[in-house]
Amino acid sequence: MEAKAVDIKLTPSAENRLNTLEKPLTVELELYFSCLIRLRVLFPDQPGDDYIPITSSYEKLKVFFHPVMTKLCVVDDIRGRDPDTETFPIKRPEKFIPRWLKLDYRNGQWNGEFGY
Repeated sequence: MEAKAVDIKLTPSAENRLNTLEKPLTVELELYFSCLIRLRVLFPDQPGDDYIPITSSYEKLKVFFHPVMTKLCVVDDIRGRDPDTETFPIKRPEKFIPRWLKLDYRNGQWNGEFGY
């Protein structure tokens, strides 16, 4: 299933860096369900089998949506420790796909944010 398109904005430095890449950049939009909801942009080497592809107008940008959850709500999860997660079984994932994604490239690092 390919999800709807997301409005993707690249800063000039991100666009310049993207144009120099030999292979596409994989971007994971993680929606994390636990005690709280967390939105996080990750840059894995490869997408997981259960990632949901998102249409991108950039040839060198492969974007995926990945809802995850924890089995337990632990206060330490909120304090920055990454607990074990599993894919969250959403019946209609298209309802949870973000509306926008902004990517930047600074000091040799990709970073991004997304929202609804």
